Amino acid sequence: MASFLPRPLQLAAQRRYQLMSLLNPLGANLTIGPVIALLALHYGASDVQMGLLYASVYLTGACAVLAPALFAGVDATRLTAGSWWARAVAGGLLLLLPLVAAEARTWVLLGVVY
Repeated sequence: MASFLPRPLQLAAQRRYQLMSLLNPLGANLTIGPVIALLALHYGASDVQMGLLYASVYLTGACAVLAPALFAGVDATRLTAGSWWARAVAGGLLLLLPLVAAEARTWVLLGVVY
């Protein structure tokens, strides 16, 4: 069954979609493994910090097993929109990383990744 939105709501939704279409690739490309690992090395990550970064892939995979139970009954559109927002925020936070104190940058990076 089709539902129709008034024109002002359609335009607002289109603008929001265009913004998210711009920010989502930014967040996705800045949060992939090699970029994060190179950023961590650039900021002088210790062996423990690098181990935590590499472990994040496996911990995420373990959490993916629980995802169907956690998101049961959630509308797919809301879930997709939420994931787009999360990636956009993560990408934005990584762009602000040079403003963080030098000794805390790698820990902030780990926080963003997790």
